Amino acid sequence: MKKSKVKFLRTTFVLFVFLISVIFACKYIKINKSSYTVPSFNQNKSENSKNDTQMVGVWVPYLDLNVNNPENTEEKFKNKFDEIVKTAKQNGANTLIVHVRSHGDAMYKSAYFPWSHILTGTQGQNPGFDPLEYMVKACHENGLKIHAWINPMRIKLPSCPNELCPSNPCFKFGEEKYFIKSGGSLYYNPSYPEIRKLIVNGVKEIVQNYSVDAIHIDDYFYPENIGENLEQFSGISKKEAINLLIKEIYSSIKSTNSNVEFGISPPGNLEKCDVIGADIKTWAENSGYIDYICPQIYWSTDFREMPFESTAKKWKKLFENSKNIKHYCGLALYKAGTTADNGTWKSKNNILADEFKICKNLNFDGIMIYSWNYLKSSDAKNELENLLKSLN
Repeated sequence: MKKSKVKFLRTTFVLFVFLISVIFACKYIKINKSSYTVPSFNQNKSENSKNDTQMVGVWVPYLDLNVNNPENTEEKFKNKFDEIVKTAKQNGANTLIVHVRSHGDAMYKSAYFPWSHILTGTQGQNPGFDPLEYMVKACHENGLKIHAWINPMRIKLPSCPNELCPSNPCFKFGEEKYFIKSGGSLYYNPSYPEIRKLIVNGVKEIVQNYSVDAIHIDDYFYPENIGENLEQFSGISKKEAINLLIKEIYSSIKSTNSNVEFGISPPGNLEKCDVIGADIKTWAENSGYIDYICPQIYWSTDFREMPFESTAKKWKKLFENSKNIKHYCGLALYKAGTTADNGTWKSKNNILADEFKICKNLNFDGIMIYSWNYLKSSDAKNELENLLKSLN
């Protein structure tokens, strides 16, 4: 009897321990089930890695943002920008490079520059809402990055805007030395610290007030036809003046928000860069100037005067030791299907796709396409379809 009792007690104890273990395990699973999340397609690592390493940008110039109507400006603008976002995404873009200051004015509430005439038709007229605030929100909600694109020096083209408003900061600078006049256009002269301070303050307020992913400058520096005679007034060369401006912009961005990038899209022709004061070599060989470079290599693969592949190789070689600078390439969607470059865009419909492959083989970090409006062009339809296949 005693042996049977001991055996019974031992068996009972083992069963008890087993039941306690089962109960504990069930509770553990129940507790942790609530914190478990089924991965969504947006969390796909390979997809995110691709988006992080391969830039597919689309420029959105001021003309594509043009509402120019004081009636229902906010509704018209937001509808227009929603269309821009939708069309860009459909064509494989993950970044928009959006013009926010094209003529010494602003597509946002600025302490330094007047409201852009693009919004209401009149420079300085408040549209009643903040376009850049909406554009940042729309881009980020749709999984796109946004680079705020400015022309730092340009104030006025011959007929754009038709009239500068009285509050335009250019009127605060009375002396002619502060300006450059060329072909009926007016530009700020960054040879002078007062001018550079205005431009830098304008950049800083964008970074402070808006969650942009980058500040972007294109190829508008000094006009080509002004020569080097500016030195006699300011004491410094065009390149020195531009380098000071670029370095000050970079420093201002990083001291405000180190996560915001600064990039430049110069002409694809290196000789032209020298003429306009864009000192590419200095930017490539020294830190503290740029985070990315995107030369506008706007020629077809068969254009003899400036062949795409050999030009891209020159740029890549120039930046081959610039480990911390990303290399993008600007592609000319606007030429697709046209007679540009001696008619070489007419004979093929896979030029952009081939150029993307060339960039990929040369280890560029991505491409930027000029411009959004041509995503809807019938001339570019076949080119876009072939490019999209290559991107995917």
